[in-house]
Amino acid sequence: MKICVSKSTYDSFKSDFDRTCQGDDFILLDSEGEIASGEGKPDVAFISYELMFKSLRSEEFFHKYLELIKIICIG
Repeated sequence: MKICVSKSTYDSFKSDFDRTCQGDDFILLDSEGEIASGEGKPDVAFISYELMFKSLRSEEFFHKYLELIKIICIG
């Protein structure tokens, strides 16, 4: 499975993700909503408080993240 999550959330909970998501690939987003690492279409995205608040503060970030969510949901 490909999992999309912010880089800072992944870094904060790395041991938990690594333990529970063995064999999964991560697509990590940087603070600008750009892919920092990983590739492909994610199967799931974690919508953390960090991403929610960034989306509320920045219309540009919101639209980038919304496009990613559309890719996941619509394909």
